[in-house]
Amino acid sequence: GTEKAGPMLSRRNTTNLSLDPLPDEVVGELLDGLVSNLPHEARARIIERAEGVPLYAVETVRALIDRGVIDRRDDGLYMTGELGALDVPPELTALISSRLDTLGPKERQLVKECAVLGDSFPLHAVQAVTDLELVELEALLPMLVRREVLTVRADKLSPDRGQYAFTQSLIRQVAYEMLTGPERKARHLRTARHLQAAFSGEGNEMAEVIAAHLHDAYRAAGHDPDAEQIRAEAERAAVAAGERAEDVGANEQAEAAYLRAAELAADEQARGRYVVKAALMANETEDHEKTIAHARRARQIFESLADRAGAASAELALGIGVYFSGRPAEAIEILQAAIASIEEVEVPPADRASLHAYLAIASAFIGRYDEAETALDTALLIAQHYELDDLLALCLNIASMVHGARGRLTESRLYLEASVAAAKEGSKLEAITENNLGWFYAGQDIPGAEEHLRRALTIARRRGTRHGEAAVTDSLLVVLLTQGRFSEARVLLDEVNQQQSRYADAVQLRRALLEALCGNPTGAFEALSGIEGLKSSPELQVQTAYHATAAATYATAGEPERALQAIEDFRAASAIENRLAGDALFQTV
Repeated sequence: GTEKAGPMLSRRNTTNLSLDPLPDEVVGELLDGLVSNLPHEARARIIERAEGVPLYAVETVRALIDRGVIDRRDDGLYMTGELGALDVPPELTALISSRLDTLGPKERQLVKECAVLGDSFPLHAVQAVTDLELVELEALLPMLVRREVLTVRADKLSPDRGQYAFTQSLIRQVAYEMLTGPERKARHLRTARHLQAAFSGEGNEMAEVIAAHLHDAYRAAGHDPDAEQIRAEAERAAVAAGERAEDVGANEQAEAAYLRAAELAADEQARGRYVVKAALMANETEDHEKTIAHARRARQIFESLADRAGAASAELALGIGVYFSGRPAEAIEILQAAIASIEEVEVPPADRASLHAYLAIASAFIGRYDEAETALDTALLIAQHYELDDLLALCLNIASMVHGARGRLTESRLYLEASVAAAKEGSKLEAITENNLGWFYAGQDIPGAEEHLRRALTIARRRGTRHGEAAVTDSLLVVLLTQGRFSEARVLLDEVNQQQSRYADAVQLRRALLEALCGNPTGAFEALSGIEGLKSSPELQVQTAYHATAAATYATAGEPERALQAIEDFRAASAIENRLAGDALFQTV
């Protein structure tokens, strides 16, 4: 096979065939026939890059053999190393280059310039990046479409409808490689200026794309006199892209933008701050190992500068990552050490308050309520004094949790209601406060629980926070189960089960409870299998939820003695029995 070729030169006594890209499953079968033990992730990456071109898949395997990643044995090929970066195989590069060489000089130059714009682009963007007149473009672009170098988006439902696009990203990649450094710099700068002028707020809506073009322009600038100016502009653009992505809940894009800003930063303190921001964004996407890695990198940067305040901000991110990865005791040690290290150091109030707030959260979740209250008092004092609304909302949430654990339910409710009022519209705390209040109302049989939870779910989905959405769904599931709305609960379970989340085990607990309540003990035991470790979780809420679900399962299975023992375990896992007197899950059991 070859890539999806353009029209072949007309020859006598021949039949020209246009080969469409192969389906992914066919390319996958080809790879499976070539390499016996190709891992799923490596297989998926090669298929994605191949875009239906079998030659790409074959040449990639050959290249991996040359690199020693794939070993040739008597009985076939076996992958023995790491996949690493996937370069375009040289044979395929040469094939595409030969196609581009058959174009006329102006056509070929236009293809190279379009490659700067990406895989898809409108006519006005092409005008911005090229020196060609509009009348020439209107003649050359249709010619490139006929040659099947470019195509025109025709999907009526696509926002890119009517735009030009490369028929394959490989063609764009080869064309881009044909540009000289000065050509790349000039074209990327032109594109950035065009986007800044074409969109309001100096291109705020396109901040990420502008930042990428400026970054590429800087990389192509080399030692040019204006290289430093381009670098500084690219850094500012990357930060703006990160902030915009963060505002709209595009956390993965925000993380990437902050890391790009860190790469571009000339000042080490700024670099450390950007890496801390990237760590917090990684935590929002639930990639806690990446959170921890970024935080440690930032800490090293600040420690090399003897910047104690900066190091504390990195340790805050580290403590958050460790806590959310399920190690609250370790997080407590990190946060306590950070707090001790800044006693005589000037630190931004938000960082100091956050260190105490997350120390309170971690302490409360493992039942160390006195320590939680001590840390919380400090966090509340700072948040109120400096009018840090979101931190105040967080602290009020923690106060509710601690008072609820001590059986002081009226105070717990008041703190939660105050927390909802304090959370700023559009902030990350909106969904959390609404969820916790809804959960409390559900547990105390107070009207309005489902309304608060539905609102929290809408906010979490709008912000794109996977763990927030899963947490709210978990709360909503309990409401549906206690009301006997099993069909709705099953639909919700199937939705959240598709997500990778730290709430995956909680979802399994709810699934077990649903099966038990539906009279299916076999299904309930299947759901419980593999998550027995939750019975000894350091988080008391997780322990109690497990034992309550186990009690319901044993009762459904006709094993009353084991059900009663599970209830006793449920009570023993609670710091104070009153705390659970109105728990919705316990009532259900």
